[in-house]
Amino acid sequence: MRSEATREKDRLRTKARAERLKEQGLCIKCGKKPPVEGKVHCEECAERGLESKRLHREREKARLAKRYADAKAQGMCVTCFQHPAAAGHVHCAYCIEKRRQYDLQRRKPKAKYWSTELGEEYTAEEMRTSYRATTA
Repeated sequence: MRSEATREKDRLRTKARAERLKEQGLCIKCGKKPPVEGKVHCEECAERGLESKRLHREREKARLAKRYADAKAQGMCVTCFQHPAAAGHVHCAYCIEKRRQYDLQRRKPKAKYWSTELGEEYTAEEMRTSYRATTA
């Protein structure tokens, strides 16, 4: 493993190389071709970078799907992968409660007052009472 000082030295050298190539009007990756207008990589390097990112996403998606399936098959929580899943669920009791609390915080609070077209405000109980009186 490289030391912090070595990593910092490499980072500075790479940054200086990129700046030098940019000033020369060359791709900062290969240093051979001019970059695409408004970018720092040539078309070839940009395409390779996109392909690399796509492959990484696919591998990561497959890895996570396998991890999910393994946890589910073993009866473990598919969120934290640490606790047994609750009966009839794929999540443990802790993760279920944590998600419930999160959902409660995100949910909009119920309106305490209702407005009419005339600008009058009523509480929810007053609205229910007046509705029941008109429908009865």
